[in-house]
Amino acid sequence: MYVHYFAAAPEIPRDSSSSLVTYGQDTASTPPAGDDSFSDLHPANPLPVIVRATNGKSKKHRDDKIKLSTIVQPDALESFFASYANICKGGMSALKPRDRSKKKAKSRKKKGGAVTAVAAA
Repeated sequence: MYVHYFAAAPEIPRDSSSSLVTYGQDTASTPPAGDDSFSDLHPANPLPVIVRATNGKSKKHRDDKIKLSTIVQPDALESFFASYANICKGGMSALKPRDRSKKKAKSRKKKGGAVTAVAAA
């Protein structure tokens, strides 16, 4: 349910070079305890998780920055992350492999130059 919100967000371009996702606890949904000042260390029920995502735009491009957030209940975390992983895999299909041909050419050139110098001596 929550992941569909991220997947269906039309404003986030799929070719974006970076995105940020943060996780945190949602403490607003839990009522404060009485006398115990450290009651949040041992909650009675598991706390929900806040998931936030941005398209990674900096302060210079603040107008273009897109923010999304959702609250995931503890019993839905496993299905959320399974769906989130599928979305991440879908976004990775557009990535290009690194061009290492220049690096390989340099290493071949170095190996070839060193071998000819030894053979000439």
